[in-house]
Amino acid sequence: MRPGGPCGGARRRRWCSPEHRARLAEQRRRQDAALAAASALLECERSWEARECEVAAQPWAGVVLPVSGAEEDDERANAAFAALWQALVAADNKPTGPFWSSVRAGSTEDDVELVCCWPVARAVPPDWAVAEWTVVGGVLPAGTELVVSWRHDEPLPLVDSAVPPPVVALLCEAERRGVDLDLASLRQIGWVEDGEVVGMHVAVPLTG
Repeated sequence: MRPGGPCGGARRRRWCSPEHRARLAEQRRRQDAALAAASALLECERSWEARECEVAAQPWAGVVLPVSGAEEDDERANAAFAALWQALVAADNKPTGPFWSSVRAGSTEDDVELVCCWPVARAVPPDWAVAEWTVVGGVLPAGTELVVSWRHDEPLPLVDSAVPPPVVALLCEAERRGVDLDLASLRQIGWVEDGEVVGMHVAVPLTG
């Protein structure tokens, strides 16, 4: 007789643990969300054009935030952009263009971080700091990016917890071209007109 019923034994207890079931549920949720986004893209009459853009090397400064999935994440990001802007202006290194954000892996396998960035005229020193915030800096390399744009006043079939269809369109275009994408370098860039954010650009480097 097998001990412990259907989840008996150390190995079975591990696979049937609440943590494992939670991971499986999250995987299914992500798969369902991806399918919903793809369906929305196929059913929508709007198409998003992916275009190539050449970018010059660009110094930047950013604030790193943990991503929790809570509604407060957006407020925290807005506060980070504002604090970073003020600190850069005070350092006589005023931002030179629209903001952008990117997502990167955190310190553990399950952690995700949001990096809120401003382009600047000169790279920030390694020891440059902003009180109460985790600051990073670097230089965006020159190269070619694949870009998709959309305005906030355009109909957008967003699916809860799913990738926006314009981003799906960008990934599909890369697949059609047979090129490799460095998804860790994907940027969501503010589309600014007359000082107002009217939309977003999503850009990712073409690496092959």
